[in-house]
Amino acid sequence: MWTNKNTKLPIYKLKDLLEDYTQKNKKDETIPVYSVTNKEGFTISTDVFSKEVFSKNLKTYKIVSDGDFAYNPSRINVGSIDFFRQDGQGLVSPLYVTFRTKNSIDNRYLKYYLKSKIGRALIRANTSGSVRDTLSFKNLSNINIPLPLINDQKRYVKTLDQADTLRRKRKQAIELLDEYLKSVFLDMFGDPVSNSKGWDVIKFGEIISEICYGSSRQSITEKIKDSIPILRIPNILKGSINNYELQYQILPPNEKEKLLLKKGDILFVRTNGNPDNIGRCAVCTEDIECIFASYLIRTRLFENSNFDPIFIRYLFSMDSYKYKIRKESRTTAGNYNINTKGIKNFDLINVPKKLQQEFIAIYNHISSLKQKMLLQSEELETQFQALSQRAFKGEL
Repeated sequence: MWTNKNTKLPIYKLKDLLEDYTQKNKKDETIPVYSVTNKEGFTISTDVFSKEVFSKNLKTYKIVSDGDFAYNPSRINVGSIDFFRQDGQGLVSPLYVTFRTKNSIDNRYLKYYLKSKIGRALIRANTSGSVRDTLSFKNLSNINIPLPLINDQKRYVKTLDQADTLRRKRKQAIELLDEYLKSVFLDMFGDPVSNSKGWDVIKFGEIISEICYGSSRQSITEKIKDSIPILRIPNILKGSINNYELQYQILPPNEKEKLLLKKGDILFVRTNGNPDNIGRCAVCTEDIECIFASYLIRTRLFENSNFDPIFIRYLFSMDSYKYKIRKESRTTAGNYNINTKGIKNFDLINVPKKLQQEFIAIYNHISSLKQKMLLQSEELETQFQALSQRAFKGEL
């Protein structure tokens, strides 16, 4: 134990507070298999993945009981760590690290600390690996933690729980808006893949005037003279275009002109190692001085098209259509791919424009509500992080 000028609390090494603990399922007992996610913590594996991804031979899997911690050593850097709070026992992959805490530290306090900005920064600083960064139990044990007395830990945790409940409720409200919009779409148009309402069907290629890949030139991270922002996969998220860590390129005028985005353009993710990302798309809602990278495909509708770009974007975001795109994508060197030919071959239900506009009016209203909630969610997140910092400095 020692002190630090940045906190009023004594500092401990986690090795003094944790016990490396592993119990294998040697008797091959029938016990539920769990994954540990960054959002939900311990979750039944089949609820996370669409099919069983764990081995049928569970003898090498690790048993966790009430209070036991587990984490995926290559995912803890994004907050995938939790302690078990279910009746009975669970199993986790043999790749997971499992451990227990000593009586001097509260499990919830430790979890909040390791998932905080401070904790995750320390985790990143202690990871190692030539291909993929991982955190061993030994390296985890080297992390320092400010530690108040156990009663103060519980008091801090109670305050953080209250703040966490508020931010979770706001996120749940946002998710409910998303679910409501999906139900509106299905009620108005039916499932776009099975075409349960019997609409006429046309190919996407019939309504687009232009389709092309983006720039494959080398990008730079800083804006300099004559450079232009370039959109990449992280900039295409949840149907919108964002400014997340923009990069830049310098292009000849004719190439730049060809790749400039215009209002109504639809961008598709065409290649990625995660099949859930294939076909992810967003609509450019205004003319912007921006181009796009080669792992994106831009489509542009005919000016007199009967289709609204937002309706098309939303149609492609429906679960059944995302599954259809994943199923039809090709796999090369571990990446899933679609090309311009595949995109032009997408089927579209030919819905009257008036109905599309009715849906878009609802979509715009929900989007406005959602934007307000997102701002509130950001404020709650900021407040939660501020409380966390105060807790780990001993100022609550």
